[in-house]
Amino acid sequence: MATVLLQEASVERHIAMFTFPFASHPSTLLALTRRLAAAAVGSGPSSTVFSFFSTERSNSALFRADSSLASLNIRPFNVHDGLPEGYVPRSDPKRMWLQAEPMHLFIRAAPANLRRAAAEAEDAVGCRISCVVSDAFLWVAGSLAEERGVPWVAVRTGGPRSLVVHFQIQMIPSTIRHLATIGSEDPEVLDFIPGFSSTECRDLPDGNGSILHSMAQNLHRATAIVVNSFEEADPVITQQLHSKFQNYLSVGPFGLLPQATSSPNKYFSHDPNGCIPWLECHEPNSVVYISFGTIVKPKTSELMALMESLAETGHPFLWSFYGDLAEELSIISGGNLAVMEKALVRGKMVRWAPQLSVLRHPSVGVFVTHCGWNSLLESIAGGVPMIGRPFFADQPLNQTTMEDEWKIGLGVEGGVFTKQGTVRALEMVLSREEGKKMRLRVGALNDALVKSMEPDGSSSQNFNKLMMEIFNSKKL
Repeated sequence: MATVLLQEASVERHIAMFTFPFASHPSTLLALTRRLAAAAVGSGPSSTVFSFFSTERSNSALFRADSSLASLNIRPFNVHDGLPEGYVPRSDPKRMWLQAEPMHLFIRAAPANLRRAAAEAEDAVGCRISCVVSDAFLWVAGSLAEERGVPWVAVRTGGPRSLVVHFQIQMIPSTIRHLATIGSEDPEVLDFIPGFSSTECRDLPDGNGSILHSMAQNLHRATAIVVNSFEEADPVITQQLHSKFQNYLSVGPFGLLPQATSSPNKYFSHDPNGCIPWLECHEPNSVVYISFGTIVKPKTSELMALMESLAETGHPFLWSFYGDLAEELSIISGGNLAVMEKALVRGKMVRWAPQLSVLRHPSVGVFVTHCGWNSLLESIAGGVPMIGRPFFADQPLNQTTMEDEWKIGLGVEGGVFTKQGTVRALEMVLSREEGKKMRLRVGALNDALVKSMEPDGSSSQNFNKLMMEIFNSKKL
């Protein structure tokens, strides 16, 4: 991408932000980059430039969607994706960026590709890189920092529980086998790890074991480890990680600016599909908000079951559905237009919704989600209980955290949407006493989140420590 050449005299700090260009990792790291860049600008005339490194595909989408990044001195630079010329994915090309092979090819080629991209950025900015910040999955960036004699800050875009699991991942199978041989009552439960007494093996992050293991083995090299969470969300796990790393910083949620956390009635202005005006027409805690992100969606049979449950219960719903909406509606209906029409009388389906603004609206009573970590944090920020249908990676573990540890929602029966199972889940959250208790618990977590981002709160204090770590690093 084209980059403005800056005069060396005007730049005192050059911060390199390296993404792991898969799923939601780039957008989450960009949210942290925005906060850091805004803090640099807010402290006076900014002499700090942030070079944001990702693949061309990723950067094009991120920077096309946000034209304000240049004003914050955030500059995109492309890193080669590591795929050989003419590469053909083994399965659905639309899901290539979720498959293990492209990830391993990217990591394998990353050392040379990162060096090349870093040199290009230094030439364009006119200043040596003074600090390397990278997604923790991209542990090879630590070697780049060592070569330049600058700090490496590793960023975990997911939650702290999954980070603990990554450190234990090699030990867990052998421990379970041992427990089985000595007649343990339930060897599949991870109660031998502090804070995981409600977690089973099936909840653990799946796939990419070698990448996760390499990350865990290399994090001790980092000057600081930053996590997209707030300390009060999981004190036991936070304490474990504090004991393991000297400079462990919970500064999340990355996507929330401190001044916005306590202003639930101030919505983002970008609402092209009229979601907020539609919500204004409904009673408090009555609307079902549905979104499964932009990566994976349930099977057609599950989507139809979800639609049938909405038609039967009559709850108003707002459904953010990524993709070709007309085509998907036709597929979901399966020719049963009567069910579709009955549900849509009280529903609104859109291709995109301002999710945080929606979840903060008082009419929203439950969030039906894939249990991505950012979605969990945003639901807490809105004080909304959840119904979880996880798919892959850390999503099953996130659901266990939401349901069994925080007790602010529940998973769908059997792990998939069925009509009656979804009806029962909706009624539980929206109409029964247990749903009221969930709302009180998520409200308490919301209070803790807001306090963490006040000037003397834990996330704000940790963010200040992070700024000191990054901004006090000088160019060579």
